[in-house]
Amino acid sequence: MFENFTDSARQVILAAQEEAKNFNNNEIATVHLMLALHKTGDEFIQHILDITENTSDNLREIAEKGKGEIRPTGHIPFTEEVKTIIRFSSFEATKNNSLFVESLHLLYSSITFIVYKKYFTTPSGEQNGV
Repeated sequence: MFENFTDSARQVILAAQEEAKNFNNNEIATVHLMLALHKTGDEFIQHILDITENTSDNLREIAEKGKGEIRPTGHIPFTEEVKTIIRFSSFEATKNNSLFVESLHLLYSSITFIVYKKYFTTPSGEQNGV
């Protein structure tokens, strides 16, 4: 599934899995992916996350609210949201004539998804007709 991902993008996925485990969650959610993007060390990614109010502290606070009781073991699946972000990342790479999905594609797709969800869907998740 991740053969067209760069090493850094794969590292983001692996770090997201670790974040899910650290918060005792049974699925890799968007918040775990965003926390993993913070760990890339890429200053541009850090800056974009910070100016969009997705600071490491804010994200950890969100993840802490959903912390589970027991640390999961083995394979941890993605939420449907993260699956959508990953698909969109692949689409963005292709659209930009890139053979590989990079960390920036994951960042762009994550933020796009969050903005779409915040402004273009109802609280129940339905599209609001905009």
